[in-house]
Formats: sequence, structure tokens, C-alpha cells
Amino acid sequence: ATDPLAVPGQDPDNNILHVTYDLPAGAVGGFDRKFDAPQNLSQSEGLSFWYYGSGSGQAMTVTLLDNGQSDPGPTSWTLAWSDEFSGTLGAAPNPANWKYDIGVGADGNGWGNNEWEYYTDSRDNSALDGNGNLVIKAITNTNSAYTCTGSTPTPPGGQCYATSARLLSADKQEFAYGRVEARLKIPKGQGIWPAFWMLGNDIFTTNPWPASGEIDIMENIGKVGEQTKVYGTIHGPGYSGGSGIGSSYNVTPTVLADDFHIFAIEWEPTQIRWYLDGFNYFTVTEQMIPAGTDWVFDHPFFIIMNIAVGGNWPGYPDATTLLPQTMTVDYVRVYQAPDTAERFEVTFVDNTVGWKKVTLPFTAFTRSAVQPANAPNDGLTLTAAQGYGFQLTGSATAPSGEFYLDDVRHVDLHSIFMPIIRR
Repeated sequence: ATDPLAVPGQDPDNNILHVTYDLPAGAVGGFDRKFDAPQNLSQSEGLSFWYYGSGSGQAMTVTLLDNGQSDPGPTSWTLAWSDEFSGTLGAAPNPANWKYDIGVGADGNGWGNNEWEYYTDSRDNSALDGNGNLVIKAITNTNSAYTCTGSTPTPPGGQCYATSARLLSADKQEFAYGRVEARLKIPKGQGIWPAFWMLGNDIFTTNPWPASGEIDIMENIGKVGEQTKVYGTIHGPGYSGGSGIGSSYNVTPTVLADDFHIFAIEWEPTQIRWYLDGFNYFTVTEQMIPAGTDWVFDHPFFIIMNIAVGGNWPGYPDATTLLPQTMTVDYVRVYQAPDTAERFEVTFVDNTVGWKKVTLPFTAFTRSAVQPANAPNDGLTLTAAQGYGFQLTGSATAPSGEFYLDDVRHVDLHSIFMPIIRR
């Protein structure tokens, strides 16, 4: 708040977006913020944001992405996002996509499962291999400060048996609906528990687990007798933990850890389908959840990849368990319906220096001349808003520059202007 760039009235600490541009005359540049799921903004009256300009006279076009064609289903889905894990040997995975859970869980009890691993963000536990793969590695724990004394049973001496990694895309890459898949080579061994799964993005705010929802795309417990099985499960309020709804698929005599396999779900509003190497081995529908409970798979989720060691379900390491154990990730990909949202736009001018609160009534937006294929032409209804964006066109007088942006939100203009009327 003491910084010269502080936004008027901001909290003690605040993140703002800094944009630089270098555009030849006539060239167009910009960015979109697409919502993870459509939002109903029809009860709002406008879009507002704080804009820090330079008085350049540059015209800025604000776009609204509204409505779109109904999702025609998987046959039309195209690649919406992926991480191919390209990079140099030993590099960290892309921080724009992944962050880390650290430690033994908020309650200290092995993430609620009495696990025996300590998760780190060290390159010893997760790094690129230089050949287009991410390697997640569970290794012997040699750090006496990494304890698992909250787990029952407690590992000998209380020190966690292994260090490992748990990567998640929360706050970075979140998705509602589509095909989510990864090509993985999983580990094996007594007490080894690899997983590729998803949690609802409201878990940290309004809906703690299991109300947030959980989709387990792939789980395997590496002990003898289970090395040929993949498990797919959902968890929600009233059907979590051991009561989760799911199924396994046994590929005997194939040991899953011996080669790469593609693990995937296809997720639509009222059902989720699980696949192993293209075979649909399980489907769950909204009608299958217990009476009196909620289907909580109607909002964005984030992706998690990890190797757990020990726990209530897989059991615990023994003399046969060998470390290190690795999960090699060739790629993670998400396919979704093509963007058919109708575009609307309005323009304002950078005519002040410093922060300026800009409020744009939705009634000022007009249909853009350029539209994506199959965009509807039904007016700005805002019942299924898909996102917003900012674009500018390079000019001879201001071909380059910068601006700052903060606090983009939909607003009720009546509530904004009423205080002015009262005064």
C-alpha cells in the first residue's frame, strides 16, 4: 500500500497486472481472460476495473465473450491446454502450470490417510528429464526434520519413510468439462501409491473436501496382486473416502508399471467416463449418486499428480519395497469444445496518467465485426458469459507503451451511482 503504484484503497498487499506492448501501426495485440465455466452476469449492469495509464491517447478495446453454441460432445473437442514437459535436464516444471503441496498435510496426519511421505518442491523429487518428460520421484528420506509422527501407525523413529512430490495446477490451470488425459509410466511396490486426479477449485474457499468434489482419474496401489489394476473414482458429500463411487479395471497379465499408458476421463455436465488406453472401463452418472446427496461436478477443477508412500489403503512399505520409485509423465492434455462465444466490444481512451476507475455499462457494448466460427447472433444476453479481454491497435504516435490493470469485476451501476445522487 505504500508503493507509488498502489491502487487507491487497496489492501496492505495487492497484485496488479503489468502489461507492456510494442505494436507496429495497425497491428493488433491483446489477451483474453476466459472463465473456467460460463457465468450468469445478466443481473449486473457493467464491467469495471482500475487502469493505470500514461496519457498516451491510445484507444483500448474491451471485449466480452458471451454465450456460444452448445457443447456438441467429445467428437468436436480440440486441444485446449497441455504441458508437454519440454525443457532441459533437471529443470523445474513450468511454474505457470504447477505449484506444490509441501509436508504431511495441514493436520499432520499424512494428508488424512496416514501416509509416510513428506512432499517437497525439491528437484530431487520432481524435475524434467530433458527428453520431454516430467519425473516425480519418491526417494529415501534422510532429513530427520521431516517427521510423520501424526500418522497412525507412525514410521519407525517417527521420521517419514520417503520424500516425494505432489504437483497441482490450482490457481493456474483449472477446467470444467472436457477430456483430461495423461500419458504416464507409474511406479510399483508395496506401499507405493501413484495418482493422477482432480479437486474442485472451491476446496480452499467455500467448500472444503468432500463438498468440493474429487475425481480420481488414475490410482494404483503397487503391491503384489494390484499391479495390474487401475482405479477410477469420484468423491463428494455423502459418498467420500471408502464410500466413493468408482470401479477398477484389471489388465492381467499386463503390469501397468512396465510401460507407458494413457489414463483419461471424459467429463460432461451429468456424467464422467474413465478410459485406459482408449477403453471406457467405467461411467458414472448424476443419477448414480446416493439419494439426498449432491452432484458436485459442475464447476472448475484443478489437476494433481503425486506418488504417496504408505497409507490406509495401500498399506505400508516393507522389506520388499525398493526406493527410488518414479512416475514419468510424458504429457498432460485437456480437450474441450471449440470457442464459439459471441464477441462484443467497447472502446475507451488512455487519457490520464495514474490510476483511473473505468466503468463500462453493458449497454455500451456492440457486436464485434470479427467472430469465431459458429458464434451465435442473439445479442448480449450475459446469461452464459464466457470471459472478457483487452485489445489495442498499434499507432504511429504510440507504437509501444505499458499499462497496469487491477480488480476487473462485474458491477451494479445503480449501487455505484446512488451515493453520487445522494450527495
